[in-house]
Amino acid sequence: MRIVATYYTHYGDRDSNEDALLIDQKLIQAQKLEISTHKLESDKALFAVADGMGGESQGEEASYWVLHQLLSEYESLSNEESVITTIQNAKKRLDSEVSKNSSLLNFGSTIAGVLFKDTKAIIFNSGDSRVYRLSGKFLEQLTHDHSYVQNLVDDGLLEINQMSENPYKNILTSAIVGDLSDTQPRIETKSIELRESEIFLICSDGVWEGMSLEVMETCFKQECVVECLIDKVNLSKERDNFSLIVVEVH
Repeated sequence: MRIVATYYTHYGDRDSNEDALLIDQKLIQAQKLEISTHKLESDKALFAVADGMGGESQGEEASYWVLHQLLSEYESLSNEESVITTIQNAKKRLDSEVSKNSSLLNFGSTIAGVLFKDTKAIIFNSGDSRVYRLSGKFLEQLTHDHSYVQNLVDDGLLEINQMSENPYKNILTSAIVGDLSDTQPRIETKSIELRESEIFLICSDGVWEGMSLEVMETCFKQECVVECLIDKVNLSKERDNFSLIVVEVH
């Protein structure tokens, strides 16, 4: 596979950036970052976005440890089961940090990402960070949010285009949380066959909440997709931390 990943992160209108990125085997945390590109040729690669919860340093710690766990178990990642096990181990890692520092209790993180292995893409998420795939002119959402507003949509009580405006949009029904409980995070995975040429978008909720799906799709008609997405988020009323990775696979 030939892979080109273009990525970006910014604290938005918040005091600090609780997001973190995993670009193949590099963990990135920054308050803001210039648009960056990573190219590689390999039969395996891993990309993910984690959105920390707990406020400032706690959220930053949580997103770091979740992605660090993926990185530490990179060699064993090969299928859906191994991804699920590693994310469950990330929950154990957060619990371990809480046991050493009780002030971290209930810190946590969402996660969304793609593991490319041979001819397959393994999609995974917990929380409301997302993975999309470009299908023709349209973006196909490959992940399913674990949130209160997603449940309303599933029950037919809310339209999809109303999710980002709902006052309860930040209530998650699952994420990776250090709470010293035996409750496992809800982790969804799916494996898809790669077509000859693919484009994926991995992003935190600060991206998809900042624009409609239709506006997001228009950016994929532009020469610089990431720059367009950033411009659209910057036009939104209140910018959350926002992070995105656009991955082209051939």
